[in-house]
Amino acid sequence: MKAHPFAGELLTVDISKGTPFGQLPFDVNDVTELRIYETANEKDEYRTLSDAEYGVVMPDLLTFHLGRTTYGPLTARDYPYQFSFRVKDGSAYAVPYDFNENMFRIGDSLFFAYPETLTLMHALYKPDSPWGQWGEMMRANREERDRLSAIVSNDIGHGPEAFEIGGKDYTAWEIELLAHLEPDEEIPYHDPDTARFGQSRVFEQQGILELPRTIVFSKDNVSTPGGVSVGTGRDRAAELLGSPNLQLESEWSYLLGETTFSLYFADDKVKFMALTKNL
Repeated sequence: MKAHPFAGELLTVDISKGTPFGQLPFDVNDVTELRIYETANEKDEYRTLSDAEYGVVMPDLLTFHLGRTTYGPLTARDYPYQFSFRVKDGSAYAVPYDFNENMFRIGDSLFFAYPETLTLMHALYKPDSPWGQWGEMMRANREERDRLSAIVSNDIGHGPEAFEIGGKDYTAWEIELLAHLEPDEEIPYHDPDTARFGQSRVFEQQGILELPRTIVFSKDNVSTPGGVSVGTGRDRAAELLGSPNLQLESEWSYLLGETTFSLYFADDKVKFMALTKNL
C-alpha cells in the first residue's frame, strides 16, 4: 500500500500499546488541517474537512485499540480515500480508508470506523445513497448545534403510543427488521458507546436505515397515529405532536423514557423520522 503522493507518509503506530495518543509522530494540537485525497487521483486535489466534520473523524482515528481491530488481507482491499493530517511543521501523515467496509488501515492493522464516519463519508462521496442522505442531514445538524442554542426540556410528558411509527415502537421495529425483513445492503461499524461491532443496514423498499440504537424512516409509507409522516409540514407536526424536548431548526426530539422520537426537517417539512433507544 502506497500513500497518495501528496497525502504524506503512511501513519504507523503499535496498537499493542493502546490508543495512538503518545505514539503519534506529531502533536494533535499542531494539526492544522485534515484533508481527504482520492487515491486514484494522483494530483494535489483534496477536500478539507470543516470543523464539524473534523470533530467526527478525528476522535475516530485517534481512539482505536486492539478491541477494534479486524483481520483479513491488507493488500487485496480497496482504499479509495486517504485521510491526510497536515501538521504545523510542514509534515503530513496518511491513513487509508476502505469505503465499502468502513475500515481504516494504520500500519499492518485494520479497524472498523464509527458509524458517524460511515455516514459522513457517504454524504461527501455518495450523497444519493441512504447513508449519504442521512449523513448530510447529520452534518447540517452538527453545524447547527455548533452555531445555535437549542431549546431543551427534560420533562417526559409525552405518551409513547402517540409516537409509534406504523403502529410500532422501537423494540417492535427492531424485531421486525431482525426477524422478518432482508436488508438490501449492510456496512460494518464499531460502536464507541457499547464497544461492539455491528452492521448498518438499508431496507430500500421500506425506506428504512438501521444504525446503532437508531432506526431512520425516509418514506411516507408509515406515520404516527396522528398522521405525522415524511413530508408533513412543520406547523402541522407541532399541532399534532406538541412541543418537543429538543428544538432546533433541523431537529425536534421527544423524550419517551427509554426511547426518543425525532423529526428532521428540510424546507420546513419532515425529511426523516427516527426512533432511538436511549443509553
